[in-house]
Amino acid sequence: MFIARRKPARCIYFLLAVLLITAGPAHAAIECRFDDGSGGTTTLVNGISSNNIRWSQSSGPMNSSDEVLLATVELTLSPSLQSTCSMGNDGEVLKEKPDDAYVRAASAYDDNANWYYTNIPGIYFTAKIYSDAGGGFFKSSNSSSDDGWVVVEADHNDERWKNKTWKALIHIYQYNYEFSGNTSGITTLTPKTSFSLGQMAIGDRTDSNNKPWTFNVTPTSFQIPIITTTCQAAALNDGSTNIDLGDYMLADFNQSTRSQDVYVQLKGCNNLFGADVKITSNKTTGSSNDLLGNTLTSNAASGVGVKLMAWTYTQLIPNSSTETRYSFNTGSNTTADILSFNAQLVKDGNPMKAGDFKAAATVSITYY
Repeated sequence: MFIARRKPARCIYFLLAVLLITAGPAHAAIECRFDDGSGGTTTLVNGISSNNIRWSQSSGPMNSSDEVLLATVELTLSPSLQSTCSMGNDGEVLKEKPDDAYVRAASAYDDNANWYYTNIPGIYFTAKIYSDAGGGFFKSSNSSSDDGWVVVEADHNDERWKNKTWKALIHIYQYNYEFSGNTSGITTLTPKTSFSLGQMAIGDRTDSNNKPWTFNVTPTSFQIPIITTTCQAAALNDGSTNIDLGDYMLADFNQSTRSQDVYVQLKGCNNLFGADVKITSNKTTGSSNDLLGNTLTSNAASGVGVKLMAWTYTQLIPNSSTETRYSFNTGSNTTADILSFNAQLVKDGNPMKAGDFKAAATVSITYY
C-alpha cells in the first residue's frame, strides 16, 4: 500500500514540471529600438539610380493624371543606422511621422506614400526606410490620433528588428497633370533642397530608450543624370525648306481654295518631350496682318497672301503667340511632326494684280 500511494504523486509532479517549462517563455516581453534608443538624425546618401532619366510621352499638363515611374534609387544612411532588441516592455511596433514641409500630395502607388519635391516641377519622389526585415514609405495619416504617427509595421513580438541595418529606397515619378517638360534644361535630377522626410521610431517612442530618428535629404542625396534632349535636323516633310503653291490665274481665286499640306519635322531626336513653336514673318498682309505677304518688288503680284491653317481648323497667325506641342515619342533617333498645317494662296482684300509671288516665314522651334 505504501508504494501504491506514492505513484500518483510522482506523476503529478512530473506533469507540472513539463507545463511550467513549456509556458515560461511565452510571457517574456521584447522591445526594440534604433541604435542605442537615444534618438538622432541621419541623411540619405550615395543614391544609385536604376537608370538615367528619360521622360515618358505625354499629351501635356492637365490632360492626364497618370503617374509614371521613371527611376528607382537605392541609398544608404549617414550616419549608418542599426536596430537592436532586448528584453523589455516597450514593444517593437514601427511607426513614422512625415514632415509635410516639402510634400506635394499622396501617390496612388507605394501604399499612398508622400510625394516630395524635386528640382523639376511635376517630377516627385517617394521615400522608403527599410531593412531586410521590413519597413515602409513615409505617408501622411488622415487621423488626428497619436499626434500624426502612422503604424508602418505592427508589433509581432518576434525580434524581427534585431541587429538590422537600415537603408532607403526612392521612386521617381512623372506626374503628367503637372509636368510640362524640362524647359530649363536641367541636367541632373535632385531633391528640391535640403529638408526632412520625417521621423521613425521602434517601440514606445515616448520612452527614454526608444526615441525617434529623423531622416533628411539634401540635393546630393541623389543626383540622377537626365538624358539630354537633342535633335539632328529640322525640315519640311519632303526634306526641303520651300513650299511650291503652283501657278494661278486670277479667275482661280473665285473657285474653291487650293491648299498644300505641310509638316514641319524634327529628325534624329532623343528624349524629346515638348516643343514651343512660333511663326514669324517680316512681310504680312490682310486686314489683320494674318497672311504672309509678297516679298518681291519686281513684277510682283498683289491682292493675295498665304493663309496657314492648322489641322485643328484654326488659323496660324504670323508673329503671334508661341504654341506648345506635346505627345512625342521620347525614345532615341525619332522623327517628330512638330507642326502640321496647310498653306493656301487667298485674296487679302486689296486690288488684285497678276505677277510673281514669294512669301517667307520663319518657324522657330525650341524643344526640350
